[in-house]
Amino acid sequence: MRSADYNLYWGDMHTNIHEEQVEMLEQTVEAARGYLDFLAIAYYPFTSTIKRGFRIESWGQRDRFLEQWERVREVMGAANAPGELVTFLGYEWHGNRRRYGDHNVFYLTDDGPLDASETLPELFENLRQGEAIAIPHHTAYQLGERGKDWDFHDDQLSPLAEIFSSHGSSEGCNTPVAMTRNVGMGPRAERRNDTGWPQER
Repeated sequence: MRSADYNLYWGDMHTNIHEEQVEMLEQTVEAARGYLDFLAIAYYPFTSTIKRGFRIESWGQRDRFLEQWERVREVMGAANAPGELVTFLGYEWHGNRRRYGDHNVFYLTDDGPLDASETLPELFENLRQGEAIAIPHHTAYQLGERGKDWDFHDDQLSPLAEIFSSHGSSEGCNTPVAMTRNVGMGPRAERRNDTGWPQER
């Protein structure tokens, strides 16, 4: 195939929007409009506490998360302008993250639910009801420490894997290539951005 058969698009698929950043989502989208072709927000619903000097994140449905999710859905839907900036609604799924690893869920539509499934098989089953993908990340982490468990994988729902981010690189000259188990899967590299602002090219 020739390069003329393809178009090059610049985008960001890992701008985390934390609870305190939901109110500035319009500014995030406007910033992206200046230099990106697509923006997929990964809303980050979690509670965080400090115990004995350690930061502890927990997952679970809270009323305020559902309220914030409605706002994310509304803003991302209104901002979608094909030809100018294509937006995708999404969130970071944690569930039992030590067991299955984190996955970024993105919808093709603007009305997808915020799924609080505890297990990855349950999340996959729910996502099959609509048009969505679930991209594993933290693939450089060890199994049992938020690393991806490749025994739980769905080629249709996870056509990509984030192999490089601020968490590290899972592929290198001296590391096993997890993607050999899923030959049709595409790689993705992101900085993983918790500032609420999209990445520049």
